[in-house]
Amino acid sequence: EDLFEPLEGTSLRVALDDIESGSGFSAGLGVWVDDWIGRNISVGFDYIYTGFEPSTTLRLDILGISRSIDLDADVDLHSFFFNAAWRKHEGRWHPYAGGGIGFGFIDLDYPAPFGGLDGPHAGLQAFIGVDYDISERFYIGGSTRSYYIDGRIIGVDLQFLELIVMGNLGVRF
Repeated sequence: EDLFEPLEGTSLRVALDDIESGSGFSAGLGVWVDDWIGRNISVGFDYIYTGFEPSTTLRLDILGISRSIDLDADVDLHSFFFNAAWRKHEGRWHPYAGGGIGFGFIDLDYPAPFGGLDGPHAGLQAFIGVDYDISERFYIGGSTRSYYIDGRIIGVDLQFLELIVMGNLGVRF
């Protein structure tokens, strides 16, 4: 799909043929309040960092001559989510499920001469998991989340649908 035609009426076109995201690294930090708006209802705020290195083919068409360039990029997603979840608060095991809405920014770096681009994004997420109390104050757990990010950089719509599996360590205050 053509990304843009820099000079209208010219035969210079730039297009991306495909993007393969591969795997990467994620880390998060969250703050939650339990039973604030109802029994077994938690509300919270998450920051999630996701970094991965997609492979992309960039196609340039200049004066009828077509050239394809394989690029390896670095993508960093910085996302902030406001969440609500059902979470069983009694006992040592605490299963939960919920979702959130968020915002953040995309940092997209390509090798020279293309450089880096960044821009804002909006996002949605859904998650499930379970925590286990190892003491009165500390807990461990695991979760999986899927989130959708929609952003725009230099007139190009970018969408990411990510699935993350995470280990959790928590402290009660």
